[in-house]
Amino acid sequence: MTGSFENKPEEAEGYTNQGNAKSKLGDHDGTIAGYDRAIELNPDDVIVYCNRRDAKSVLGDEGGASEDHIRAIGLDMRLRIAYW
Repeated sequence: MTGSFENKPEEAEGYTNQGNAKSKLGDHDGTIAGYDRAIELNPDDVIVYCNRRDAKSVLGDEGGASEDHIRAIGLDMRLRIAYW
């Protein structure tokens, strides 16, 4: 990881899929790790922020979940999933 946003959405998709698969397995730490990397590569993907928010919430990280919620709304105020 470089620690900076790289804007590589085509590479981010693989990490998003990894996060989705980990979520289905109930591996919320793995879910967050996949989504973290996806966001590094594509920081404008609202859905990934929403998905990571949900995983953080399940783990009791309400502060982190709130940050992802605010970021998602900031990216697209009209997206309904951002308000769930």
